[in-house]
Amino acid sequence: TKLVNTRIIYQLWIKECRFGFDATKDDYKTLLETADLDWTVYADAADRLAFNMEYELAIKAYEKAHIKAPKPRYTDMLQSIIILAGLLDNRELVVNTCKRELNVLAEEWNITKGEQVDALKETIRKNS
Repeated sequence: TKLVNTRIIYQLWIKECRFGFDATKDDYKTLLETADLDWTVYADAADRLAFNMEYELAIKAYEKAHIKAPKPRYTDMLQSIIILAGLLDNRELVVNTCKRELNVLAEEWNITKGEQVDALKETIRKNS
């Protein structure tokens, strides 16, 4: 349930505040590998991982959050992946994620034109 999901992430945040990120890093890994939770838990965990510069783990968490999110899905997780992939200089992941976001915008939101679409296409052009 939503309450259980919220409790899990709050317990991790409290542990992190009390003992530091290093004390919770393995807990975040376990959460990503074994848990079947609400998409918001994975998005929250991804934010903490990204904040602590664990970019590859954060990308996995954002990906899991995106896949589990109900449709129509927000594109925030994909945007976060694009940013982190850029920080890792992973141009292929940047381009592929931009294309995925364009697909989500078109298929789930009926958005095929506009500033967001233009920005994604420009990012693809710059990283191809």
